[in-house]
Amino acid sequence: MTSRKVSKGMYAELLLNDVVCGYAIALNKADQIKKCSHTFNKVKRLMLDEFQSETNSYVPNEIKKFISIHTSIARGQGEQVRYVPVFLIGNPITLLNPYFSELGICERLNTETKFLRGNGFVMEQGYLESANESQQKSAFNKAFSKNDYIAYSSQGVYLNDNLTFIDKPTGKSRYIATIKYKGCDFALREYTSLGIIYCDDSADNTFYYKISVTTDDHQINYVMLKNQSSFISTLKFFFDKGCFRFKNLKCKEAIMKMLSY
Repeated sequence: MTSRKVSKGMYAELLLNDVVCGYAIALNKADQIKKCSHTFNKVKRLMLDEFQSETNSYVPNEIKKFISIHTSIARGQGEQVRYVPVFLIGNPITLLNPYFSELGICERLNTETKFLRGNGFVMEQGYLESANESQQKSAFNKAFSKNDYIAYSSQGVYLNDNLTFIDKPTGKSRYIATIKYKGCDFALREYTSLGIIYCDDSADNTFYYKISVTTDDHQINYVMLKNQSSFISTLKFFFDKGCFRFKNLKCKEAIMKMLSY
């Protein structure tokens, strides 16, 4: 198995016994790949290994570039769009990775899920007992057994996720605000008798008090976050006292981003 760069490094050919059997493409080359899409009209499937980053480092507009590459490849052979399945492979890093978010997986997935069917995709979440046992027997892993990374590598734990305060309060509540983050609206409700603020994704768009977390989210009828210092200080007080609850990690991310300003 060998490889060779083509078109000044635009992509690489993969050769098995000197016969081309595949290609390697960088996500950042999406625009250039459009111009030579005919080259890939025999490609039958795509694979992206380690699609989740342990450091949350992704190329700018990664999902758009990934879609662009697939679009370029999935044309030809007399068809405008042909079937080219995609396989995303990786360890459990975070539910909030851009691929899960784009596919709507993060709010549906839980620790008991083995297969998750979506519109045009199926996700398999596997856990091998034999692999876990091998990891646990490792002297190196025993030495660093208290580190979160060991649990992630052996037990299928999502490395960067903290499920603390993912819960649904019960009882009466009052709606206090709508916040917009990454183009999505989130609801803030106060459970007065419990002393808890709860965030979920069932926003009331008729409610008058709307806050945009980032400048990209700002639009008519929303107020900028930087002008709401008093309200944010109150929410920070609740958070510091452990009085926040979230429907899922996406809701938690929105609040964490808001409170970080």
